[in-house]
Amino acid sequence: MNIIKHRYLFFLISLLIIIPGLVFMALNWAQTGEGPLKLGIDFTGGALLEVEYAGTRPPADQVNALYTQFSTVEQPIADPVIQPLGDNAYSIRSKRMDDATKGLIVDAMQQESGTTVVVLNFSSVSPSIGSEVTRAAGIAILMAAVAILLYIWWAFRGVEHSVRSGAARSNRTFQPPGGPAPPTS
Repeated sequence: MNIIKHRYLFFLISLLIIIPGLVFMALNWAQTGEGPLKLGIDFTGGALLEVEYAGTRPPADQVNALYTQFSTVEQPIADPVIQPLGDNAYSIRSKRMDDATKGLIVDAMQQESGTTVVVLNFSSVSPSIGSEVTRAAGIAILMAAVAILLYIWWAFRGVEHSVRSGAARSNRTFQPPGGPAPPTS
């Protein structure tokens, strides 16, 4: 296959993938106001509760109603993200809650379902830990970008005007496919 000969086809395929992604990111940002990508509880803080029912699990709306019932000003856990796990379990992500609230919710789940509810996993991340993880991720991305630039500089060390050439090539990596090429002379 001659990639260079068909480069405009590959540019088109790339654009057909990238542009809808950017559009949907912008739409999500406009709807939620939380940014283009929804960050998980690792970055924002929150709680993950995974429960398994001994019998048939209730509908997700019933679990959502329990979270709304136990939501307070101090722990606004209403509107959790509820995902089914297999046939009789749920993974429930919500804002941060303490162990006492978790115990009350699990007890209420057992009472409403009439079966035993087993907690498979419970983890809670505070917002301060989430901000530390976000900061560490940003630093890791910055360090990776610097490492790439250093490698490009090292790879072109024997080329005349290597700094200018390396900067031009690294600049090209941050431009969308089909975008204007930077000057290399």
